[in-house]
Amino acid sequence: METVYLDYAGQGVKFYYIYKSVQHPEVNGFVHAFTLDERLRHIAELKRRSGSSIPWLCDNMENGLQQALGGPPNGEFIVDPQGKIIRQRFWSDPHKLRQDLSELVGPVDKPTQVADIDVRFRVETRAIASGIVPRLELPGKFQPILALPGDAESQPYFAKLRAEISQGALAKRGGKLYLGLFLDPLYQVHWNNQAGRVRIQLESEGAVLSQETLESPLVGEPADIDPREFLIDFELKSRPAHLQARVSYVACDDANTFCIPIEQTYTIRFQRDAEGGSRPNAFLNEMFADVESLDRNGDGTITADEIPVGQRTLFLGQLDKDDNGLIDSTEILEFRQMFGP
Repeated sequence: METVYLDYAGQGVKFYYIYKSVQHPEVNGFVHAFTLDERLRHIAELKRRSGSSIPWLCDNMENGLQQALGGPPNGEFIVDPQGKIIRQRFWSDPHKLRQDLSELVGPVDKPTQVADIDVRFRVETRAIASGIVPRLELPGKFQPILALPGDAESQPYFAKLRAEISQGALAKRGGKLYLGLFLDPLYQVHWNNQAGRVRIQLESEGAVLSQETLESPLVGEPADIDPREFLIDFELKSRPAHLQARVSYVACDDANTFCIPIEQTYTIRFQRDAEGGSRPNAFLNEMFADVESLDRNGDGTITADEIPVGQRTLFLGQLDKDDNGLIDSTEILEFRQMFGP
């Protein structure tokens, strides 16, 4: 989210980013932070990689500020010197923001253009193998449910567990359960495949599972950073229902200064995670299927008049990097690359 603060006493306009929960885990490797310290480290990493000088405000772990502002996924707010919100949008629109500032503060002789700002998020790769473990193709749509770490303050959770269930599973009292373990790039660690497989032991209360012991496949590479993913069936016998998940693996840091066995626990609740967002492989497939269908004349470029009015803010604001009112194949590819390989 973005906040603009207007200071009519002569200080001009101040811009701030607001950091909240990760909306699309795995974007450039980032996954949900479990502690406030991890959120602050995310901000430091984002500033380092983007080169942006705009200050960041960090929301608390309960996302209190985001909720107080109405919970927008990509909101935009203009605040006056008395702290009153005088403009707000559910989805940020840079064109309308410029119009607002011209109206509230006054027009400028030489408006800043995107090309004038040398800010571009740098995609970084690691020397450890990746892309060698096939990703799971989930059957249909899934929604995130709560996967709560046992004690993230005492020992870092190098790998973060994500839990999802097939759409409609709660109403049907059963369906598919997806579990994915994603290494957090903050810690620069990798799986030690020579020391054994990644393992999840499940204990259920109020649910029947098709499997309770999950083991990752054997990997030929001695080390890698790919996610470990599992898909099982479940049936709810009572409400509320939850699982205890004990995750075990051997983690080594990329600098080869340690290799340690890890065993950590999670509580998985069959309850929708409102802050869970959506993984980019599902998000991108849906989004770019929509984008490609907009190119009605098939010339490889999407013009503003080809985009439905209700979607112009979303697509132009996110994809039109040179601000010329067109989306070309280079901009689509660049946007895809923001989400990783």
